[in-house]
Amino acid sequence: MNYFELTSSIKNARNCLHHRGEVVLIDLVLECNEKSITTQSLIKPENPFLKPIDLEYIFPIYQSIELIAQSLGCYQKIYYSHQHIKEKPKIGFLLSARNFEIFIPYARVNQTLITKVTITTQDESGLGVCEGVVYLDSISDQNLACRSNVSVLSPQGDFNHLLRKKDE
Repeated sequence: MNYFELTSSIKNARNCLHHRGEVVLIDLVLECNEKSITTQSLIKPENPFLKPIDLEYIFPIYQSIELIAQSLGCYQKIYYSHQHIKEKPKIGFLLSARNFEIFIPYARVNQTLITKVTITTQDESGLGVCEGVVYLDSISDQNLACRSNVSVLSPQGDFNHLLRKKDE
């Protein structure tokens, strides 16, 4: 499998996503190829998904669905650029998450989450099915925090007509 060369600009996930500000949860793109992407996220004190528990703030692992979605956003940007597609990637939609399994309930501030997303199916209309796994601190079986299959839609071309009311 051919891995895409990642420039320092592309490694910075903020340069790959439509998101802005503190909502960007992915810090680094570690690797990417035709079928998968691996990203890294440091849980920062300003993370908007933190929840108070006892005397500390934690990142509930069920929020990792957003890490999977943002990793896919990074994948799309990198894939488009390496395929020399001039059209910019469109915004995507997370349609569903199935078989979401949580093995580690939360991460603490300053811990790292590593997300690996593998594209299992992608059709020309923009509908895709992916497998996402999230690890706490390092990629190993004992550090598996969660996994899920997700369905996503990245419509091709102008999709604004899909968002308009039928009456208009």
